[in-house]
Amino acid sequence: MRFGPQIIVEGETGFMVEDIDPAVEAVGKIEQINRARCRGEFEQRFTDRHMAEDYIRIYQQPPSRSSTQVAA
Repeated sequence: MRFGPQIIVEGETGFMVEDIDPAVEAVGKIEQINRARCRGEFEQRFTDRHMAEDYIRIYQQPPSRSSTQVAA
């Protein structure tokens, strides 16, 4: 599973790595991550209330023309 910048702010809330060696290296740098900043990002973007509000906003948008077409 890969996560991108929509989940992790590189060097601030985590580290994006491609394989095991950089992952091991990132663990050694974990003290560079500010726990309060991580929590703030979570509170801003991923609480149940925020996620529900995002889903409601998306579901309230009219469907795009291409998504309403049915394959023949």
